[in-house]
Amino acid sequence: MSMRKARYSCMKGFSLIEIALALLLVGIFFTSMFASTSALTLVEKQQKQENEMSDIHQAMLTYLKVNHHLPCPDTDGDGKENRKITSGVAVCKSRSGTLPYLDLSVGGKDVWGSAYYYQVNARAENKKYVNDMCQTSSVFGSEGAVTVSNKLAYCSSAHVYYCQGCDSVCSSACKTGGSIDVSSFNAPPYMQLGTPPIGSDKAGSGTNSHKNLWLEDASGNEIENALVYVVASFGADGLVTWDNCQKASSARQKENCDGDEVFSETKGDNQDFLDAMTVLDAKRALLEVGAIK
Repeated sequence: MSMRKARYSCMKGFSLIEIALALLLVGIFFTSMFASTSALTLVEKQQKQENEMSDIHQAMLTYLKVNHHLPCPDTDGDGKENRKITSGVAVCKSRSGTLPYLDLSVGGKDVWGSAYYYQVNARAENKKYVNDMCQTSSVFGSEGAVTVSNKLAYCSSAHVYYCQGCDSVCSSACKTGGSIDVSSFNAPPYMQLGTPPIGSDKAGSGTNSHKNLWLEDASGNEIENALVYVVASFGADGLVTWDNCQKASSARQKENCDGDEVFSETKGDNQDFLDAMTVLDAKRALLEVGAIK
C-alpha cells in the first residue's frame, strides 16, 4: 500500500513538472510570436507609408497639370491651401504648414495618425517673386499680373523666354525688361522652360539665390537639390516631433522639422518619410499638358 502511494505521489509530482514546463514553453512561444507580430506590423506600416508618399507625389503632379501651379501650405488645418491677395497677387500665407489634402484628394493623416508637414520655396510668400518667371517660386503663382524682372529676356523669333539674356541664341533682336509684352501673362503657369535653375542649384548654401530646398542622405551628403517642395511624415514618433521639433529622435529627424531649407533621409524604427519635387519634375509635368512649350 505504501509503495503504491509512493508511486502515485511520484507520478503526480512528475505531472506537475510537465505542466509547469509546458506553461513555460507556451509563454515563451506567445512572447516570441507577439514580438514577431509587433515587428511585422511596424514593417507593414512603413511599407504602407511609402506607398502613401507615392500617392501624394502623383496627386501633386496631377494638381500641377490641372491648375498649372502647385498648392500653398494649409495654415489653419482645414485641408485646403491658404493664400492672401497682396496688390492683386496671390501669395502663400506661409512657406510651411500641413498638406492641403482636400485640394489634392489624398488622406490628411499618415499611418500613425499624424498630419503631414508641407514646406515650399520661401519666395512663394512674396508678391515680388511668386509671379516672376525668373524665380523658381513662380510654380506657386496662381493669379495676378506677371512680374517682369531685369533678368527677363524674350526671343520673338523662337517665342521663348530667357532669364539670363538671349542675344547669343536668338536670330532676332533679344527684347529685355519693359520692352517685353507680357500682357497675356495674367494667369498660370508663370513658370516657363527658362525659369531657373537650369540643372542643379546649391540650395541651402550662400549661393542659393532661388531659395529652393535640398535633400541629404543619412550621412549628411547632398543627394538632391532644386526642390520646390517637401512633404514629410514624421513617422512612428510623429506626435513627439509635432509637439516639439527639438525632441525628435535624432539630429537627422530634426532637419525635417526645423523649417530651414535642408531636409534629410532617416533610418530606423522612427524614420521619417519624404516626398519632394524638383524644378525639372515641375517643368516636365507642365510640358506634358502643353502648358509651356
